[in-house]
Amino acid sequence: MKSKIEIPDTYFEEEQFLFDEIDEDEIIGILGFRPSPEQVLKFELCKIISSLIKQKGYSNSDAGKVTGNDASDISRLLNFHIDRFTIERLLKTLTSLEGSKYVWRSMAKISKDIEKWVD
Repeated sequence: MKSKIEIPDTYFEEEQFLFDEIDEDEIIGILGFRPSPEQVLKFELCKIISSLIKQKGYSNSDAGKVTGNDASDISRLLNFHIDRFTIERLLKTLTSLEGSKYVWRSMAKISKDIEKWVD
């Protein structure tokens, strides 16, 4: 059974919530107030990688074998624990899933998205 915790109202003023593009009721990650471009890039890369893993129907173990990560790291990635990953590692993971052409197209899209988040 899930337990509920009391969250102070000020928490929502200090955090920036990012919502899934498909289901706006599902919070998929939280970035701090005024996230750095690096944090936004990591978040966007995680979003693309997790989407690919789900589309391909991989288990955490299967995705780990394909990408060279272990299952626990795939779980962290799917749960948007972005501080656990470097940009380089996320790019290598994405490349192993789809190849370098896909990575360059993704980076072009992400660069537009980052402009929305960063002052």
